[in-house]
Amino acid sequence: MQTGMSKVAKKRMTTPARRHDGRHRAFSEGAMAARIRKGVADGDVPEGTDCDMLAAYYSAVARGLAVQARDGASRSSRQERVAGREEWPIKLARRLMRLMSGMISR
Repeated sequence: MQTGMSKVAKKRMTTPARRHDGRHRAFSEGAMAARIRKGVADGDVPEGTDCDMLAAYYSAVARGLAVQARDGASRSSRQERVAGREEWPIKLARRLMRLMSGMISR
């Protein structure tokens, strides 16, 4: 029985593009987590919020939306998906989306 990743999978994980993607993902999540921490300090985000977990969550959502955009989903359909999440902290979601928009446009 084989365990672990295959040689091909290991090679794919070490390509320069994958390393770059991993660094970019870590940077983006770190920037989001820092912004969420500022929100906690400013009183916009509740005390006790797991900033790293929330940043990872919003990063996953943003990347999912980016994949949908790449695959042809309209902007309005993506906005509807985000707006449909009433249980999300709306003020925080809007601020994070603005932050991510600025990061993407650079």
